[in-house]
Amino acid sequence: MLAAQYTYDLTGSKQKLALFARGEYRYLDKYYFDFVNGLSQPSYSLFNAKAGVTSKSFELNFWARNIADKKYIAYGSFGSFLLGSPRMYGTTLIARF
Repeated sequence: MLAAQYTYDLTGSKQKLALFARGEYRYLDKYYFDFVNGLSQPSYSLFNAKAGVTSKSFELNFWARNIADKKYIAYGSFGSFLLGSPRMYGTTLIARF
């Protein structure tokens, strides 16, 4: 996994406001689902991003996961499989007390 984040402090703010942007790259190699290495999934990459504003009392961010909408199996074992999440967008608000 490789991630990079840039934060820009907004000077003169009592709340210590800052803007941030983050990008993530995750590589997963070939994965076997059984003991005899008969069922496998080829390697794949995922890209995620997040940007927002933060302060000492809150954080508001907007994010995107699996930006390339890669189809993959997140987990597999003994004939049951869980598909990975598709491209998703969202926002998160965090309050600090």
